[in-house]
Amino acid sequence: MKRFFAIAAAFLLAANLSLFAQTIPVYRIMSSIETNALAELPGHEEWGMKTLTRNVHRTMSSQFKLNLPAASTDVLTPEQLYTKRLNGALIFGKMYSCGECPKMHLSLIATATAITEDGVCLANYHMVHPIVSREGVLKGDSAYFLADRDGQIFPIVEVMAYSRDEDIAVIRVDTRGQKLEAIPLGQDAATGSHVNLISHPKQMLYTYTQGFVSRNTMYNYPDRPVLDLMEVTADFAEGSSGGPFMDDRGNLVGMVKGTTSIFYDEERRNPQMVLRVGIPVKVLKRLLGK
Repeated sequence: MKRFFAIAAAFLLAANLSLFAQTIPVYRIMSSIETNALAELPGHEEWGMKTLTRNVHRTMSSQFKLNLPAASTDVLTPEQLYTKRLNGALIFGKMYSCGECPKMHLSLIATATAITEDGVCLANYHMVHPIVSREGVLKGDSAYFLADRDGQIFPIVEVMAYSRDEDIAVIRVDTRGQKLEAIPLGQDAATGSHVNLISHPKQMLYTYTQGFVSRNTMYNYPDRPVLDLMEVTADFAEGSSGGPFMDDRGNLVGMVKGTTSIFYDEERRNPQMVLRVGIPVKVLKRLLGK
């Protein structure tokens, strides 16, 4: 009987710890990110925007050796997947000056996906466009960085490759010796496949949604580059850009791109449907040279 109660107590403790691990203290995370950024970024010129805009590569160089984790084979419950992949969905942010006061301000603007332990991550091109284009950098921008659930910041130090047309970028952050929890690359998801998403819509940090692949498409207009896209039913919004779509094994099958609304009337007063568009993993692999 004592053994039974000991096992039961251990089970309940494990369950409670699991629930605690899934509880997201939003204000504490944001406060820690801001505190760490303000304390650590000044004095690190190598992390600043001027240095970063000079450290941009159009395509992946052969000198970049990516230590990608092996794909997972075990099917996970949604609870298990969320706990296991939570820390692979990093927060994309920046510090900036408004020009009207002496303070630096924090802006958490998107999601990024860690794919190696040593700092290589995926993001959308539209998030790094200010860095790549140079003229798009706001005058008051101090540094772009990723952050984790503990509020630790990892300054972006390099854009390793990007595709403007496909809206993807490979970036590298300074992890300062910390290992990121990388999400392994999977295979393309067929229409009807179940997908899971962890992202940060409108600073609602670490939101989990799920759905299905509703359509895989190819846009091959004669005067434009060929674009491969996937559409899903999993909800997301502004701030989810760059978030990982994962299969039920926790492997990366795509990345959030954006939404398109369908209206009944030309005046766009009667919304009927929102298309949730992602970038399939085969496009990501092409940019990575895989």
